[in-house]
Amino acid sequence: MEWPAPSPPRFAPDTASGLDESLYRERDHKTPVFQRINGHQLVFSLEWHWLASREDRPAIRRACRESDGAYGALISGRGVDGDESEHAVEHVLGVPAKHKKLKRCVSAAAVVSNLYDTAVIVVPLGDQYWLLALSRGTPIVGKDMVGSATTLRPVVQELLSAYPEFQCVGDLTFWRDVVKTETPVTEASIDELFSRERVSKAPALSRYEHNWTSSWLRIAAVIVPLLMLGLYQQEIRSAARAYFTDAEQRELQAR
Repeated sequence: MEWPAPSPPRFAPDTASGLDESLYRERDHKTPVFQRINGHQLVFSLEWHWLASREDRPAIRRACRESDGAYGALISGRGVDGDESEHAVEHVLGVPAKHKKLKRCVSAAAVVSNLYDTAVIVVPLGDQYWLLALSRGTPIVGKDMVGSATTLRPVVQELLSAYPEFQCVGDLTFWRDVVKTETPVTEASIDELFSRERVSKAPALSRYEHNWTSSWLRIAAVIVPLLMLGLYQQEIRSAARAYFTDAEQRELQAR
């Protein structure tokens, strides 16, 4: 199987590979789902953003701003034909939307991205399912999501229609209703994917964006009263100088 090579612009959809624009379109904010598995806190359904490199600070700040979050998981994919140079692979940042404060947790997608290359993974998560689509080890934007089987089936069918060579992984009951019987499916459960040892080796989400609004509010709460006090003291001094000047003038006139 020949993997499609990235072409400029860096993160444009690669229509030659079959991974067309339908896989990369943006979506609305999603609610991240937190679940404790095998003693570790995992977060599912992140919002993923493309980066030009791992050090692309402007894109990282923009991703946090767009997702209204402060923490993220940075993943670098796998290059074509063994080329692992900075610009031969894709880099993405996953941000839990609308979360500025988090205790230690690990991105579920970051764990699974080390196990599969180009694959669609669907496993039960509580009373719903978690879907993750990977392209060369990086999550496809918009395809880290939690929903019902009814919601996720058309998403999976769209993915397989665009790129039939995706590896199918996860719950056999779900896949039986989506693919033909001869389509190979690699069975995997949530506990198998997120074993204690595997998750313990995964890095926790990092803080990328400080809450500058709160910081400025705290600074303003200190500076504004000081400024008001300074102005008040200046007015008192001005009034006192004016008073004594008038008194001196009246005294001179009296003489």
